Amino acid sequence: MEVRYKAAGVDTEASSFLNNDYDDYQKNPGSKMEIIARYVALAVSVSKELGKLEPGRIIPLVRDRAWLEEMHAAKTKAGATETEELACEELSEELVVVYAEDLPTHLSFLSAKSLTAAGLELASLRQAACKNLLQSLPRIEFHESGSDFYAVDTGGYAEPSLILIDSVWEGRRLKVKGEHVFAIPTRDTLLVTGSGTPEGIARMRAKAEEIYRSGPYRISTKLFVRRDGKIVDFTVPEVQP
Repeated sequence: MEVRYKAAGVDTEASSFLNNDYDDYQKNPGSKMEIIARYVALAVSVSKELGKLEPGRIIPLVRDRAWLEEMHAAKTKAGATETEELACEELSEELVVVYAEDLPTHLSFLSAKSLTAAGLELASLRQAACKNLLQSLPRIEFHESGSDFYAVDTGGYAEPSLILIDSVWEGRRLKVKGEHVFAIPTRDTLLVTGSGTPEGIARMRAKAEEIYRSGPYRISTKLFVRRDGKIVDFTVPEVQP
């Protein structure tokens, strides 16, 4: 379900999806008024920011293709035109990169129309957006789990987006054997191990599947690897007899 609105005297329109709010209500029906109040407060905040896109606040976010298709379907149903669809780039067969303005109270996802209006081009946006993300994160920490793989903590909500940033992984900042192998089960989870650590790969895969089954905002149970500047699916090499 989507709600569309705009502030008085502003031509730009905003929209909010109520899926997560409804999920919260189903889990705790007694919190209905609290959820409504939270939503209204967010809508008021969003309205105040309409028409003020700031390039320095744009960050990249990794999402799965199913999420993108759901968002586009909802917007089309609500009467959005093609230029109002979210601006995105393909990252792998299953993953995409979308862009959002990181506002104090919420994330405002950007459409092709909003980028054009701000004089920005999608083809040249990622590098600047990654720089913005790095500057906005309070920290980047790697927490070792069983000595085989690591959980990444940025103190925020954009852990998966770190796979886009070369400087985080170059120079062997995180000591792993072989290539960096990633799991992105949910939007706030990033696990990493080395391609030369079979035990780590097995443990990390099991943990990713556990998080995916039990956690909200799912992305994927697949493993990924950075290779030649791209993100591709990782498969365990077959052992030769």
